[in-house]
Amino acid sequence: MHGYETIMFTIPREQWVTSNSRLHHYEKAKRVKILRETGAIQARAQKISHYAQPVQLMIGIGYPTAARSDPSNSEPTVKGLVDGMTDAGVFKDDDSEHVTVLSFYRFLEKSPKSTHTVRITVIPENSRYYIPIRETFAKMKRTKNRPDVRKILRRVSSGMAGAKEADQLKELLDTMDDRYKTLRMQKI
Repeated sequence: MHGYETIMFTIPREQWVTSNSRLHHYEKAKRVKILRETGAIQARAQKISHYAQPVQLMIGIGYPTAARSDPSNSEPTVKGLVDGMTDAGVFKDDDSEHVTVLSFYRFLEKSPKSTHTVRITVIPENSRYYIPIRETFAKMKRTKNRPDVRKILRRVSSGMAGAKEADQLKELLDTMDDRYKTLRMQKI
């Protein structure tokens, strides 16, 4: 094992569910059930390891077109697949104690026509690729000067952030980067 495992799914358009889908709840439940079964079957077929320790999931979404997209909108589809992987025993559970990070990105390769590709990369805690995000925040000193991360991210994502929020976010990311480098040096 290289410190991570990857499992690929090709999902037909008829089973694809997004946060923006306006489906009747029976239709959505039917699709999610199929996705859950698909996740369990593929995890068993590809012999994905079983993880007792926390993991991070990197979710790559492939689209059939080159049009702009929002990969995080595929969360309902991914949730069904991850639930299936949990059913197959890949994770003890998919709660925040076992799956610490769920990160979405656009997979650069186009998927076949009328399908979407989902690439789930599982990074276990003992891997050299694991980024200790929770640990970094837990060890940061709590001071009155510490920025409210949620507030900053809300303002940045809404486009209302000013120079002050941008500087605070840069400082926070630099702190995390420094902490990550320190931890990487300790592992080597």
